[in-house]
Amino acid sequence: LGLIGTVLGGVTLGVIGAAAAYGIQKSREKRDH
Repeated sequence: LGLIGTVLGGVTLGVIGAAAAYGIQKSREKRDH
């Protein structure tokens, strides 16, 4: 259970990080144009 929780936690953080990076990239594109 601990291992599964760690894996799920890592995946969740990865998804949140990817979503945040995607949002930042989109906001930068809006600023440039």
